[in-house]
Amino acid sequence: MRETAVEASSPLARNAYLDFLRALAITSVVFVHSASYLDDHLKPVGAHLPPLLRLFTDLGAYGVPLFFVISGWLLQQIYGDGSWKARSYFARRFARIYPLWVGFLVFSFLVPALGLQTGISELLAGQPLGNWVRGAAVIVLAATTFTLWVSPELWNRVVPGGWSIQAEVGHYLVFPLLRRLRSYQIVGAIALVRLATSGLSIAAQNLPMGNARSLIEAWIRLGLSDSLVFFVFGMVACRWFASRRHLGWRDLLAALLLAESLLLWVPDILLIPSKFVYIGVCLAITRLALMAGRSWPSVNAVGRYSYFVYYAHFFVLHSIVSVLLATGGIVAVASSTLSAIASMILLAVFTLAASVVLGKFSWRFIEKPIMDWSRRF
Repeated sequence: MRETAVEASSPLARNAYLDFLRALAITSVVFVHSASYLDDHLKPVGAHLPPLLRLFTDLGAYGVPLFFVISGWLLQQIYGDGSWKARSYFARRFARIYPLWVGFLVFSFLVPALGLQTGISELLAGQPLGNWVRGAAVIVLAATTFTLWVSPELWNRVVPGGWSIQAEVGHYLVFPLLRRLRSYQIVGAIALVRLATSGLSIAAQNLPMGNARSLIEAWIRLGLSDSLVFFVFGMVACRWFASRRHLGWRDLLAALLLAESLLLWVPDILLIPSKFVYIGVCLAITRLALMAGRSWPSVNAVGRYSYFVYYAHFFVLHSIVSVLLATGGIVAVASSTLSAIASMILLAVFTLAASVVLGKFSWRFIEKPIMDWSRRF
């Protein structure tokens, strides 16, 4: 099959550059969650991490937009050259994202029996059996159809980090349409989506509570108009590097329209540009690291298993902090600012390492076999 051959032979299908970028992205995410989680549990004992440190670790949240950029680049590289078969595309995307999503959904139902609380256990806590069954059925239905974003209670509580996975599924669904457009048309279309979303956001504030307002709020909650900016950036950047052509007046006009859409949505005036600064820094670090002529097997392993790590690190964090709380270790952590900082760094490093080890087994026995099976389509 031509499509499979293109993907297998592509230098971007599994190379050191993209694995290094993935490693930077997932490491950033693990550090921001480690700092946030530890800080939340230090406050009850009268301690906290330094605000300047939190300001730095909070930048780790920008690792998710970097994943969107990588996703857009890869899909454009693999499927954007005309070698397109819808059945193969959707089979591969389904095989990549769905098994772990469902696996961690099931895990979120089961781990409360081990004493670890999850968003699901909080949502269903104290419910009579009949209500529990109905509530669980709604959760399963919404999760398995990637529609948790419709409900503010379910959106990001059922599967840890689930908001970004639902946005990524949205990217997968619109990519077959976007790939047919020229680059300036793609950028212009996303700009129009953002402008329309801005208008809907303003309109929702003046609407009475009801179905129309709920649907608008759900669309904004999904955040697809934001995440698509980064996904499309990856697509267009891949096209530009492949063609090396000069920007035309249509490209500039589309870019200006996108900039206008960013300015109109006031909270994003600095937020989205700062994310692109973070992405640029990660690209530069990766380039310099690989120009050094060294191999980075440990770093690349982190990137290779980053999808599993994204899910697993929430549970690993929860487990470690639960042990600290149960043994009174959290008091020792809070004994000084230096102790709190050192504990945060150790917590992040151990969480990342443990998640990568688990991810290696997941890749070998679950993810890779399923991906190999999907290539038959």
